[in-house]
Amino acid sequence: MVVNAVGSDRPGIVADLTKIITEGGGNIGDSRSQRLGSHFSVMMLVSTPSSDFKTISNSLQQLNGVETLVYETSDPETIEVFTEVGYAGSFTMEGADSAGIVHKITSVMQIMVSVMMLVSTPSSDFKTISNSLQQLNGVETLVYETSDPETIEVFTEVGYAGSFTMEGADSAGIVHKITSVIANHGLSLENLDTSRQGAPFGGTTLFSMSGIITAQNPLASNFDPEAVREELQVLGDEMNCDIGLHDIESKDIVDGAA
Repeated sequence: MVVNAVGSDRPGIVADLTKIITEGGGNIGDSRSQRLGSHFSVMMLVSTPSSDFKTISNSLQQLNGVETLVYETSDPETIEVFTEVGYAGSFTMEGADSAGIVHKITSVMQIMVSVMMLVSTPSSDFKTISNSLQQLNGVETLVYETSDPETIEVFTEVGYAGSFTMEGADSAGIVHKITSVIANHGLSLENLDTSRQGAPFGGTTLFSMSGIITAQNPLASNFDPEAVREELQVLGDEMNCDIGLHDIESKDIVDGAA
């Protein structure tokens, strides 16, 4: 299944989502999570026994404060296929903002991607745009209306920022365990990426995870980055994987991305 969820940003939002998936017997593969203004959006590819699909789907859609779209893949086996990359490229664009700029660039590339967007529009146009997006052929779309459009312009001061990575053998609940440690220390995810790939030799599936975490000022009196680092290292030892957390400057965070 493909899970797309969006809600107001808060510490623990990813941990809550992954708890439902893990306890329901699901396993998270590729995923992308991103803070968008004062909101947070999550996209995950989840493998689960077909008998558990409805239970997990219903539980995710009942999560308080989060709008969730669950899309059942037509062929579950496709999520286990690791294709060979024929070309990879990184592109950047900088310039004055203008209407249609994203459409013009993506039309040139003809790429297939999962998309998360923060869109500003007059309230009178919201329903028209939302309906048109949801009627797009071959695409499942979740549209979340912000309660206060002005909140997307508010930027709180970051008191701590860190970059974390994880690499090791895939195991059930791995994303939930790591994000739970992060949430328990009052930290928020700015972004999160996970991926699975077959090991070069043998049948082991390798799992990698990376992201940026932050805590806003004023920091709690008992906040200690070393305690977070040590707890993640202990968890890594228990799961036989490498987890690292490195402090970074808040200036290195640009709209939720390092």
